Order: sequence, then structure tokens, then C-alpha cells
Amino acid sequence: MVLLKLYKNLKCFGFIAALIFVPGLLSFFGDETLWIRVAFYSALFFIAFRLLLPKFADYTATLFCVFCMIYFLRYQSAIAPDFGGRLEIGIIAAASISAISYYLRLLAPDGSAAAFLLGAVVFGLGGWGWAIPLILFFILSSLLSKIAEKRRPQFGLIFEKSSRRDKWQVAANGGLAGIVVIINFFYPSVHFYPAYLGILAAVTADTWSTEIGVLFKKRPRLITNFRQVPHGTSGGVTLPGICGGILGALLIGTIGYFSGPAHLHPYLHPLIITAAGMIGNFIDSLIGARFQVQYRCLICGKVTEKMRHCQNSETEFVSGIPWMNNDHVNLFCAMSGGIAAYLFSCII
Repeated sequence: MVLLKLYKNLKCFGFIAALIFVPGLLSFFGDETLWIRVAFYSALFFIAFRLLLPKFADYTATLFCVFCMIYFLRYQSAIAPDFGGRLEIGIIAAASISAISYYLRLLAPDGSAAAFLLGAVVFGLGGWGWAIPLILFFILSSLLSKIAEKRRPQFGLIFEKSSRRDKWQVAANGGLAGIVVIINFFYPSVHFYPAYLGILAAVTADTWSTEIGVLFKKRPRLITNFRQVPHGTSGGVTLPGICGGILGALLIGTIGYFSGPAHLHPYLHPLIITAAGMIGNFIDSLIGARFQVQYRCLICGKVTEKMRHCQNSETEFVSGIPWMNNDHVNLFCAMSGGIAAYLFSCII
């Protein structure tokens, strides 16, 4: 089955490459290498879209990418000569990291495709200064999730998602960061890079708080009333988890300070980014406690984030908003961290 899917994707790769390259050779643009590159990169995007989008929508999205690639590599590169090379390196780097992450089982197939698209945007349009904090968040958070899952496997029965991230987790944690990069590319502002770091600091703090908190035996307390709750309860906080969140946010802030553009340093004090990240982490815990959907298994009686539990049996609704799952909570976390960092940078 895997070989069949690979064969089909390779056929699609060849089809889209030929579809773009052959007309390019017959055109009067004169730059044949441009069309070779556009064909290759568009084929990569096509494979990613096939894993993410419904049938026929992938063709539309790929066609859009073809026009974007032509615009960026031909016309935008004429304005900024070094941009084309940076974009191409970014796409190749994103594809390589996504493929390796899938091989190491850090990402699900659709998660790998989503990470490739996100990485291509951040690498290509932002450059290494924007990409390094994202890479750091992904690698360290994925490793921490793997360690926590191995040390405390019982929490896999409570949490909705595993340590192998899917497309929705990638979108919830990094989608807003990618949008900020795109906006900054077309409408540059000194406030967008701090907002970008605030998003990453918030989702890093959230991930590290959760994964470090479950490693300790002491039961967490619910953030709304400080009542002790079982491990894995949405909105539960622990002192080790809070310290881990601060450490994660501070790491993103510090790396962002040194990897970001020098003229932005007045807006990038690591403590400011750390504060923004912890605000996002606090909002995440608050929304998780108040609004995240919770179910109860009809067989074992445990409260869980999963709609199906023991032996894939159905669960009963307990509390929260039915559509407010962990991915939506993470999205609010990222948004809160980004807005906080943006406002802090405006005040300074």
C-alpha cells in the first residue's frame, strides 16, 4: 500500500513537472532553467497538497503556487537579486526537514506536508533569522513530547493527540506564524518579528509546560480554582510545568534576539518575548479549563479529550464547547502570545 501511494505520488510529480516544463521550453521567456526550477518546486507543492486537500482542490492550489513561483523567482528576484536563491534554499531545506521528521516518526504524513508548506513560507520569505526559532521549537518540542510519551505512556489514553504531529497540530502551532511572515514580506514592519516570536514563545511554553508537568508525580491544580485534578486535565498547572514553560519561552526569546535583524534588537528583549509567551500559555490554560471539550469513556470511566476511547468505543460528553478541541485551544494560545508581543513592541 505504501509503495502504491509512493508510485502514485511520483506519477503526479512527473506529470506536473512535464506540464510546466514542456510549455516553458516552447515559450519566449528565454530562461529555461527558471522553468525547470518552477516545475520541480511546483511538483513538491503538488505532492504536499495531495496529502492535505480534497480531490481537485490540490490542482487549484498547485496552479496558484506555479504563478507564485514564477512571480517570486522571475520578477521579485529582479528587484532583490539574492531573494530567488534564498527562496529556493528555503524550499529545499523545508522539504528535507519534513521528510526526515516523517522518517523519524515526529510527523504524520499530512503533518509532514503541512510542515513543508509552513517551512517553505518561513524559510523562503523570511530567511534564516525567522526560520531558526521555528526549527528550534519544532525539534526540541518534538523530542520533549517523545520523552514524555515514553516515560508516562498512560497519558496517551487521555490526550487527544500523540507526539506524532498531524496537519491540524502544525496549523494550530505554526499557522499564524506563517501568516505573519507573509504579511511582513509584503508590508514590512518592525513589530511583526516580535509578534512572530511571541507566537512561537507561547506555543513553546504551552508544549513544554504540558510535557514537563506530566513527568512529575505531583498532581496539578486547575488554574480557575486551584483544586487538585488528575494529570492530563485541561487547564491543570504545576510548578515544574510553569518553570518549563518559562524556560521554553525564554529560549525562543533569546534565540530570536540573536538570530533576528540587528535593527530590531530594541524590540526583542528576551524577557519581553518570554512575558508574551507566558501570557499565551496562561490564556491556553484558562481556555482549556473553561471551554475545551471533555468526554468520559463509557467502559473505564476516565475523562479524556478523545471522542473514542477503550476498544475504540464511544464516549459521553462531559463539559466544554463541542468544537473546542486542543488544536483550537492552541490556536488561541498562539494568537494571544503574538498579540501580546506585538503590543509590547509598540509600547517600547
